[in-house]
Amino acid sequence: MTRIFIASYPDNGFTEKIQAIQANNSHLSELWGRQCVFSKLEKLHLTYLFMGNVDKANLTKIKPTLLALIDKSQEEFIKGKALLKLDFDRLEFWPSASNPKTMVLRSFKTNETISALQSKIKLALFPFIEPKVRDQALQDFKPHITLARFYDEGKLGNVSVNKDSRQLPKTNPKSVLKPNANDIRLLRNTIPLELKLSHLSIVESDLKTKNYNELEKLPLITLSLA
Repeated sequence: MTRIFIASYPDNGFTEKIQAIQANNSHLSELWGRQCVFSKLEKLHLTYLFMGNVDKANLTKIKPTLLALIDKSQEEFIKGKALLKLDFDRLEFWPSASNPKTMVLRSFKTNETISALQSKIKLALFPFIEPKVRDQALQDFKPHITLARFYDEGKLGNVSVNKDSRQLPKTNPKSVLKPNANDIRLLRNTIPLELKLSHLSIVESDLKTKNYNELEKLPLITLSLA
């Protein structure tokens, strides 16, 4: 069984801006009294569909299914190429600022092209999704990119984080503050941040190493219209 999700990865320009935010905000754990661990840059991604654990037989069907979907959508993608992008314009703490587990960039502007793409992916791959996560797959699409995760003091464990992120300042539970986007340096000058979508990736999530392995990278536009 292989733990799978379908995603798009950001280009270098997007990643460089996130890297600048990370480099200028090492103070957040101490300020908020919470262990705030930034995502590794190579793990930044936009998820269209989390499929859970997929057996070998179904795993071999994912690529041809997505290729068929992309092929049928070529005219739509080419004519709407300018719409194959998302503007990430808001930062949120999930599930809430008072009980944060993750810090995410959200895209709130409706993009019908991307919403339709996500719906097509979900419909095409639904038979291959692990049954116990199918309810999750049916939830509304909320385009986001996870920037950081929050951990309780002393509970980092075997977490894959940036090299310098393990040297986090000790936090004082008595001075825990509700995270606030205004405390994040460079954020106001960085967002909205545009993500151009050019590929779909089939990604393995390895629970042992906490790493993501890109199994396939499929271009969204494969033809040109005369």
